[in-house]
Parts: sequence; C-alpha cells; structure tokens
Amino acid sequence: MTQKHHIESLRSALQLFDEIADMPNMAFGFRKSGCGEAAHIIGHMMMAKQLHVGKIWAIDSKNGLDVLRPDKVFSKWWYHVAPIVGVEMPSGQIEQLIFDPGLFDGPAEIHEWVKVMHAQNAHVETLRWRQSPKGYKGNYTPDERITAATIFNARAQLREFENDKETQKLRAVFKSNARKAVMAEQNRGTNDNDFVFKRHGETWRAGNFRKNDVQKYLVAKDMLFGHRTLG
Repeated sequence: MTQKHHIESLRSALQLFDEIADMPNMAFGFRKSGCGEAAHIIGHMMMAKQLHVGKIWAIDSKNGLDVLRPDKVFSKWWYHVAPIVGVEMPSGQIEQLIFDPGLFDGPAEIHEWVKVMHAQNAHVETLRWRQSPKGYKGNYTPDERITAATIFNARAQLREFENDKETQKLRAVFKSNARKAVMAEQNRGTNDNDFVFKRHGETWRAGNFRKNDVQKYLVAKDMLFGHRTLG
C-alpha cells in the first residue's frame, strides 16, 4: 500500500485528534512524565493509517520548560516530545501540526506548542521518527532508543500512570487554532460532513476550569518544582 504523506484536511486531522484524545489507558493527564510513551503510541497509530510521522522535541536540560496550564497548574519538564504530521490546510498548503492531547484540544501549530512551554527556538527540533535530537543518543526519550519492545513497554507504562493517584481524570488543555477554525466552519454550516465537533471531551476541557472542577480534579502541590522531570 502506498503511504500517504499527510492528512487530507484540517477537519480530518481534528477528527483523528478527537479519536486519540479520549483513548483509555493513555494517561494524558499524568503531568510529570509520559510524553515519550504517548508520542510513540500515537505515532504508531498514525503510521498504521499510512501517514508519514515525525517527532518534535523541546529539550532544555539547564533551565527546563515551564508550562502554566489554563487551570493555573504549573509543570516543569527538562524535555517534551510529541508526534508531528503534515496536514493540508484550507489554503491548500501542507503544514506540520503536532498531536499532543496532554497540552491542546486539537492539532497544534509549532509556534503554539513552543509558546505554551516558553521554549527557546534553539531548543526545538522537528525530526524524522527514528532520528535523535542533537547531542543525545535516544529517539524514544533523549536517553533511550526505540527497540522492538518499546511499543509494549510504552503501553504498560501508560497503564501504570493511568492508575496513579496524581493523574488528572479531567485535564485542562490549551485551545488550538485548529479547533477554533473547524468549529467556526461548523457553526457557519459550510461543511455537510455529519461528524460534529465538540468544545470539550470526556477527559479534557479547553480553557479555564470552573472553581469546583479545579477543586475536584486538580492538585497543584504534586508538581516537582526545579526537579528534572520528564515531559
């Protein structure tokens, strides 16, 4: 079968994103770690759909990446990674969008993704699937390489995170330009596709949580300030 190089529309990209975002046993709400595992599993799903998938890395082992989420919960990582794939935009151009359900409500543009982590451009790389970030030997995490067992280990690790008491069962994520654009089109009734996009998912909410949601689902004190934590 001939491999497609990109997703054929922004609407299709958002539909795929929504299929991924509420998947069970993915632990997108575990804020201390899990990005390498999630990126690997999502990437495999995309490749099974005959898509050409890469990875985008943000690595700052000296100062770290600072993320203040819409619910005002702070995370600090030394690196973060997510799958990236080409999407045909309404203009007809192909743009690389990031599938990161732990941070966004839809496929994110590179500048959106970089901005929420306060990452410096010098610390961000878009690479092929098995290519290692500059200065590191790994391509699964900066220190670990992909092997035949990686997919099984990733699934097992995320199941473990899913059962962790610190995992958000309802997570706050940033609004993406992709969902805004598709929702606007949907509201104008300019597309006759039967798939209806929602502003919120079963396990995520975009934007600010209500006060009682924050109290019920979020615990700010579990963050490890200043420690070398994973993305």
